[in-house]
Order: sequence, then structure tokens, then C-alpha cells
Amino acid sequence: MARDVTVALALALALAACRRDRDSGPAAQPLAETAFYQLGLVSPSPCARGGECRVQLALTAIGGYHLNDRYPFKFLYAIDGVDQRADTGTFVRDGAQRGTLTIAFRAPATAATAKISGTFKLSVCTDDNCEIAEPEVAFAVAVR
Repeated sequence: MARDVTVALALALALAACRRDRDSGPAAQPLAETAFYQLGLVSPSPCARGGECRVQLALTAIGGYHLNDRYPFKFLYAIDGVDQRADTGTFVRDGAQRGTLTIAFRAPATAATAKISGTFKLSVCTDDNCEIAEPEVAFAVAVR
């Protein structure tokens, strides 16, 4: 009985360590996920009406994958009530498996939220092959 409890405890600790490794970095609200990546919205601060706003999307390669060093990560997006943006964001690698894309925009002057939707273009690889994905995502940022 004591041996079973010890084995169960060891398995639980190993699982927690794996989750901690995979989830390290800023907390992110999930937006898209497959067997080889997770994409999340890093908790944004509310934006001032009509003011400059920044939002971060966190990309994590999982399951033996890493970020493709030669791929131009970008987010093609639109904001309800705001003209289409030419900016596709700035992607910064935070290691072999993680990166953060930051977008900057002027928040709507009259809306209570900035509703953002678009396509995140990404690529992650193993030593043998690369996956290219273009998940469609949507989220809202509070405007005060």
C-alpha cells in the first residue's frame, strides 16, 4: 500500500514538472492549440479610449517541436471600428520553443472593447519536418 502511494506521488510530481516546463512564461488565455503548438493571449491591460494599446500573443512549440528559425511569424488582423492595419506585429523569440508577438494599435475612441480578429501565421519544426499553421483567432481587450 505504501509503495503504491509512493509511486502515485512520484507520477504526480513528474506530471506537474512537465506541465510547469510547458507552461513557463507569462500566463496566457488559450486561443488555438494542436499537438505541436499552443497559442495564447497574454493577459492584456485595459486600453485608454483613443490611446495607444499593446497586446501580446504567446506561441509555444510542444511535443518535440521548436520554433522555425527561418519563418516570418506574423499576425494579420483587423479591429472592429478601426481601419485595417498594415502592421503584422513584432515577434521575439524567448527560447527555442517559445516566442511572443506584440501588436500595437490605437484603441477605439467610443467602444468599451477592442474586438480583434485575424490569422496568426506560424511554423514549428522537429529535426525531421516542419509544420506551417494559420489559426484564425479572435479576442477582445477592455477599453476604458
